[in-house]
Amino acid sequence: MRYAELFTGCGGLSLGLEQAGWRPAWFCEVDKHCRAVLAARWPDVPIVVDVRDVGRDAAAADATNDGSVRSAAGGMDDAVAGRRPLDDAATAYADIARLEGAQPEGRQDMSARGARLDLLAGGFPCPDFSFAGRRAGMGGERNLWPEFARCVRLFRPRRVLVENVPGLATAVGARAGESALGTVVADLAEAGYVGSWFRLRASDVGAPHRRERLFVVAADAGGDGRERSPEPHIGPLEPGQRPSRRGDVDGRAAASADAGSLRRGRRPHRKERADVSNAAPTGRQQSEPSAENSAGVAWSVYEPAIRRWEHLTRPAPRPTDARGRLEPEFTAWMLGFPQGWTGVDGVSRTAQLRMLGNAVQVQCGQLIGAQLLADAAAPTAKETG
Repeated sequence: MRYAELFTGCGGLSLGLEQAGWRPAWFCEVDKHCRAVLAARWPDVPIVVDVRDVGRDAAAADATNDGSVRSAAGGMDDAVAGRRPLDDAATAYADIARLEGAQPEGRQDMSARGARLDLLAGGFPCPDFSFAGRRAGMGGERNLWPEFARCVRLFRPRRVLVENVPGLATAVGARAGESALGTVVADLAEAGYVGSWFRLRASDVGAPHRRERLFVVAADAGGDGRERSPEPHIGPLEPGQRPSRRGDVDGRAAASADAGSLRRGRRPHRKERADVSNAAPTGRQQSEPSAENSAGVAWSVYEPAIRRWEHLTRPAPRPTDARGRLEPEFTAWMLGFPQGWTGVDGVSRTAQLRMLGNAVQVQCGQLIGAQLLADAAAPTAKETG
């Protein structure tokens, strides 16, 4: 099953999807440090720099902010595929629309072309929705949801996975009386997708921290006869949240799978968390434990959580360096990354911490990816009836 990810960051969601059995087709990421990590970990996967140029002919030799050059060559450029240093001024875009066989005219059957994506995933920038930001909502300057929605209409993937902060549920939407989450599900509904939304915490898969995220999963309701909505689960809204005038993605009541299992609508038991978190990435193995582990660190009240995560993953690295500064490797460990994931040449400690601060918990991505694969494999009502 092939997927593409917009706003890929350092690859937390993608690594989880890969662990679940998905195969990446291409990434889109604007941050050059994140692209360096992605190129190091997935050297054969093309990377597009700016989501606004996905599927569009970019003007040749139009320089971007980080000094790279946009190209309308229409092929899978070596630089985009990670075979040329990313700091080279000749870094170029791939014409992903041509690679995927997208048809800009809208909802057309692409099955004959054999290039349709099984999943389009991504977490569009969250500053306009986060409780830590200005809460400008869909009208914010950094909001790129319209570009995500454009890519959904362009590529017509079989399924869509959207990730953002919980504040999306209460931030201002694009239309009067609508939340930002309401805008997302309304736009998906207008594009012909049905599904549901839910919240999932890193601690739900056993990680020693909370990092709660909101996810929207939806499927094309007008596809090739095999498309079926990820099963919605009716649940309570957030405190103070009003239902969108659009309701669920397909116009039904507000749906929420309260983490854990998308089918059963509950948080996973400890046994299930262990089964998810202990799996090694597909196609790559967990690194050997580092000699620079946390032996001798006084974890205080956090020790039970640390030891549980060590049991599920690998020994905890030291949380701080000799100067008392937070170690990126410790943050990456908490997020479920293999050892050394962001430690790429040319990527500073500050850049690593920044990208990890935005990353999705790897095991959350794995859990969702596994459920999406199970939903895709299940027989449709047409096949069983």
